[in-house]
Amino acid sequence: MARGFCPHRAVVPARAPHAGLRERGRRTARGRRGGLVPGLCGYAGWEFILLLLAVFPANVQMALHPSDFGRIPTWALYLRLPLQFVLIAWGCWALGLRLGG
Repeated sequence: MARGFCPHRAVVPARAPHAGLRERGRRTARGRRGGLVPGLCGYAGWEFILLLLAVFPANVQMALHPSDFGRIPTWALYLRLPLQFVLIAWGCWALGLRLGG
């Protein structure tokens, strides 16, 4: 892999800062490890929800420009959008949060 190469740049909208990509990767790894430690599960759940919210613009970008991601079926790119909200609701449920009242 070339120095400075980041495979995720293609999915990040042009107006989004690319500097945060590595940090998002680190947060993902920390969140996975935190889910395995009983005292950190709540933090990991919030990390999961925040990560899903942070990557939503990238998923919209992929759905709007499916030709840039030729190997991924267009239907899969569109399916990711509502699935992301299902996963956020699942994270809220796992944390014991109530949505909408």
